[in-house]
Amino acid sequence: MWQELSDLRASYRQKREINPDFYENREMLVFLYEVLKLTGTAIQKQTFIDITSTGRRPLGRLGTKAYDLWQAYLYVCQNAGTKKELDLSFVQTTAAKVMKHTGGETNTTIGSYDTSLGDFRLGEDYDEIYPLSDFRKIPDRLQALCQDINVRINKVKGVQTIHLAADFMYEFAHIKPFGAGNLEIGLLLMNYIQLYHQEPLIILFAEDRSQLLNALKRGEINQTPAVFENFVASQQIKLLTHPSFFSL
Repeated sequence: MWQELSDLRASYRQKREINPDFYENREMLVFLYEVLKLTGTAIQKQTFIDITSTGRRPLGRLGTKAYDLWQAYLYVCQNAGTKKELDLSFVQTTAAKVMKHTGGETNTTIGSYDTSLGDFRLGEDYDEIYPLSDFRKIPDRLQALCQDINVRINKVKGVQTIHLAADFMYEFAHIKPFGAGNLEIGLLLMNYIQLYHQEPLIILFAEDRSQLLNALKRGEINQTPAVFENFVASQQIKLLTHPSFFSL
């Protein structure tokens, strides 16, 4: 599978180099629109295209959420272009941009936090398989993840960047640092690695949401992210063997 993906990406990169502005813009639109659908934001395609082409923030909640996601993407792009290292400030600023107009303050028995400011969640959070990170350990675990990516990012190229990006997303999902917006924040930062290397964006399809969530689950603490890595690879093969996905 990985060799097939490597060959497909090589062929796609050749086309991409002929007209990089077109392909990079189309990747952005498809990536962000799929993220919106993955998170249940039922916005019309043309409305989203209009937001990115005019730069105007709509008044409605759906349009506002799409606008904020786009702005967060531009922030990640800018920092990837300057080779900025990942750290807590980078991650929290990305989160604040994603949740800028749709987040807000949450009160818990422990204290209050504000998702629109990129605050880390307070209180425990669980999925049906595995208790997620203790909220008191979020800063340390997230900083360790950022440092790991910073050490490895200049040692990868080609499809190796997909392995690294998938590893980041897998660990990020099990830290679940924020009270809201973790999926879109994680997918943006996963593609920071692709943008850093000027590689095609990793696009995951909303129609395969259940497979995505299953691939992110783990029943054992020491389980590796290999299942999720393979899922991400299969999604990129799906994209590159069906060019119609680039049509908006």
